[in-house]
Formats: sequence, structure tokens, C-alpha cells
Amino acid sequence: MHEAPVDAGLPPARVADEGARTAYWAAVQPQLTSELSLPADRVRTADSALTRSAHGLALPANAPDDVLIAAWVTTLARVSGQYELTVGLPAADPDTLVPVPVVLDPTTSYGVVLGAISALHAEAAAHAPAPMMAEAFRVAVARKRDAEGAHGAELVLVLDADDPAIEHTAIFDAASIADLEDQWRLTVEAATAD
Repeated sequence: MHEAPVDAGLPPARVADEGARTAYWAAVQPQLTSELSLPADRVRTADSALTRSAHGLALPANAPDDVLIAAWVTTLARVSGQYELTVGLPAADPDTLVPVPVVLDPTTSYGVVLGAISALHAEAAAHAPAPMMAEAFRVAVARKRDAEGAHGAELVLVLDADDPAIEHTAIFDAASIADLEDQWRLTVEAATAD
């Protein structure tokens, strides 16, 4: 895993050199782990990815996107019991997601987690687009809905101010998604209470 500074600061400018972007993604690819063992209500099949649903939600007031994203990643790690995961996160282009490999230590403070995820996200976004990465992640955060599931993720937190939701495939029941939202919301509340 590449090291991430605790303070993400301002996102870096987009890397214009194609060779530098290619080298970055070549170094990142071995760190990507597409398998995430979230508790599902059904067995994953080729057909389950074709049926998508959306669970509408209200975004917490006054919570920055970085806090919402870090809370989502933290919630997924806790629910799955996996602290190494790859999450698709938005690049500058809202139609583009980049895979971000994250390693969390369950004993680390939320502030450190937030800083690390923000830094990794900014670094990956600066090197977008990511080649060969369409199936690099099962979970994601997006800026807008993707009803066709073009990004391939099974579970997506949509941070669209006009239409926020958790999009999911047919392997998850509505009740399971509602439980996941509750856990995410508790994480956001704890993070913003400090």
C-alpha cells in the first residue's frame, strides 16, 4: 500500500503525462482487491448484477463529501470484517470512478482514517482515468446515479444532492440496505460530533 499523509490538503492537479499515469496505475493494480465479503441476501450470479435498485436517503446536513466517503468506507470495512478493500471513488469527471485501495486499522482514530482516504482519493483522481479497472471494485461512491450499472459496482453510495441513494444489485434486500444506511449514518454522526 502506498503511504498516505494524514492531512490531504488540496487535491493535486491532474497528471497530464500519460506515462506517469500508466506507471501510477501499474503500481496500484497489485494492491487492488475486488473481493469484498459483504453479507448478501442472495448468491451472486450473472443475473443478479442485471437487476439494480435504489434506496433513497437524505444526506446528513453539513457533512462534507470526504466525511461521507470515509464513513462509507469505514462502515463497509466493519460490516465485511475486511480492512483491506478497494472502493471506486469519483474523479473530477462525475462519470468516471477510480479504484482506490484502502487499508484501515480498526484501532486508528477516525481523523487519521479521513485524512488517509482523502489523500488516496486525491492521488487516484489526479491520475484518472484508470485503465483496465472496470472490475476493480464492488463498492463505490458516485456523484450521480448509474441505473445501468456501467461502473460494475454492486453497492454504490450516490452523493447527488438532488437524488441521493444507495444503489445496489439484487443480491441485497431492501431491509439489508436500510440496516447498512443506519450503520453508515451512525458513523457520520460520530465523525461530525467531534
